Amino acid sequence: MLTIVGILRAADQKSLVLLDELVASTDPVEGVALAGALLRRLRDRAGLTVATTHFGALKAFASKEAGFVNASFDFDLDTLRPSYHLAQGVPGRSLGIQIAAQLGLPAELVAEAKGLLDQTQIQADELLSELEHQRRKLAQELLDARQERERVRAMSEEYRERLTRMEAEEREFKKTVKARIREELAKARNEVRKALAGLTQAKTPKAVEQVRKQVAVVEQQIEERLPVEGTSEGAMPDLGSLKEGDRVLVLPFRQAAMLLSAPNPNLGEKAPVRVQMGALKLSVEAGALRELPKDLKPKKMPVQTWRKSREKEPEPAILPPAETNSLDLRGQRAHEVESQVDHFLDESCRKRLPNVFVIHGHGTGALRQVVREYLATSPYVRSSRPGEPEEGGDGVTMVVLNDMG
Repeated sequence: MLTIVGILRAADQKSLVLLDELVASTDPVEGVALAGALLRRLRDRAGLTVATTHFGALKAFASKEAGFVNASFDFDLDTLRPSYHLAQGVPGRSLGIQIAAQLGLPAELVAEAKGLLDQTQIQADELLSELEHQRRKLAQELLDARQERERVRAMSEEYRERLTRMEAEEREFKKTVKARIREELAKARNEVRKALAGLTQAKTPKAVEQVRKQVAVVEQQIEERLPVEGTSEGAMPDLGSLKEGDRVLVLPFRQAAMLLSAPNPNLGEKAPVRVQMGALKLSVEAGALRELPKDLKPKKMPVQTWRKSREKEPEPAILPPAETNSLDLRGQRAHEVESQVDHFLDESCRKRLPNVFVIHGHGTGALRQVVREYLATSPYVRSSRPGEPEEGGDGVTMVVLNDMG
């Protein structure tokens, strides 16, 4: 008690006071009353006070008094050892009789001891036991919930990564397919250009007809490589009715394709199937296939027609360079200009211009070479030459156009 008196005198807001089994050596009734008064004083003076007790009345005091919180350590009755897990808000139970029974005290003595307990104490212990059971159950459920949340988070992250990889692979696949299609279209257009250029050199109707048939074949090849367009995408076909040779729409590319193998209906939309789009063969999932709707038709490649140039037709009067008959390609890359030149020549022929000027500049000569090689095979061109000094010299190519009427 002298120690406690000294603590009361010295305690201030910076003090941590630790009391083990407070007033345990005195009468329990008076001890509880005295302990309550001491704890109130320390609550008001000390920074923090931690006190242990086995007195049930003191536990009840702490649960009702402001500024106090009950706490207890879990105790394993099987091993007779504390778990050292602190449970705040739950007062500890008195386990003296249970521990005595576990240590081998005769059962009749254990029963007699329980009979001597105050009924209120028994009810309090039973209530504490039930509260402890519920607390442990909730703690386990909370642990399970946290583990499940972590598992779901990990799965979500895994699926997100897989989806990202699949989207990247799909983009790369589409990029590769589109590059292949562009390459094939470029070859097909070049074949058309050469075939049409042959019309100007055809000497007999039979030769003309042969060239026109060649153009028709290449046109069909181009159409098969082009995406289809329309107002609807069609319904997914009946997988069980699909067979090799059927024509379908491959939705990701919006292109018509021919089936090279029938899908397995048992695998549903995930069934792999081989298709051919033009000269390109690839595998897709059955879920990407659609019926070819009636309102979806292949895009048409415009093919220009013209009259055969007469060998002895007089040269037209040459117009001087002007904004309306000139195409300036300076600053552009060589591989990007063919489509611009082709469009410019087509528009100029429609306007019935006798000649035009393509400005490519001097530079390294790469752009000039590409332009002049292209003009040499173009069906729009009757002849071409480097520009005169007053027209821009070798940085310009003057083009005499065919009469495309």
